[in-house]
Amino acid sequence: MKIAISQFRVDEHSQHLDSVVETIARAADEVDVICFPEYFLGKLPPEPMPNSALLAIQEVARLANINVVCGITRDLRQGDGSYLTSIVINRAGGIIASIDKTCLYPAEQLWYRAGQGQLYVELDDGIGVGVLAGFDLVRADLVHTTIQAGAQLLIVQFAADTLDYLETVRAVISTRALEHLVPIVAVGQLGNFFGREYVGGSTVVQPTMATGDVPGPVERVLAMGDEEDMWAIDLDLEAFREMRRRFSYFRPPQIPRR
Repeated sequence: MKIAISQFRVDEHSQHLDSVVETIARAADEVDVICFPEYFLGKLPPEPMPNSALLAIQEVARLANINVVCGITRDLRQGDGSYLTSIVINRAGGIIASIDKTCLYPAEQLWYRAGQGQLYVELDDGIGVGVLAGFDLVRADLVHTTIQAGAQLLIVQFAADTLDYLETVRAVISTRALEHLVPIVAVGQLGNFFGREYVGGSTVVQPTMATGDVPGPVERVLAMGDEEDMWAIDLDLEAFREMRRRFSYFRPPQIPRR
């Protein structure tokens, strides 16, 4: 599966729909999936989905023949409050998932309802993907549930405002890749948002196996800085399925018969 990461500067008081649409169009027929950072459209007010911006993204996804993992939208649901939601769009331009953040950040808890941990979606040919935003990746239970649902790949949206915190997030990303033997594509927030300057740092890691069919070091395939760019990564999901067939931390050990 070929996956593009779009890391571009998002400022709180600007609208970024044109950048999103242009990026998807540029990736047309080049990748299977394109992933955007957490607050990819800027600071838009809560409104019912799909709004005009999302409709435009659906149309360009259809024309480009690409699956799109959107960043956060503020989804106002009649009679149910507001959610912070990552919407996933398929190649036909249809919305196939609205994945709600768990909202562990205190300021978000004041305004938005927490999701229920349903972080799984199926893309081309039933390939399971987990989509985690914000602090979701830190919740080992959420990640485990998502893998158990069938996720073969994790797509993560995170925001780091210091280089030290970026390295902390990268350590968690590598840990999850090692625990579950799945590749992780993590898109970092870049720009000024909520009064903070975010440093980007989009990262892709993949597990490896060592001699004896045991996990080896996690390989860092991509580590971006604060540049604005789009990168494409080709991941052999079948190879990682074979790794999980040979070894699992969660599979009960085989007890020798006497």
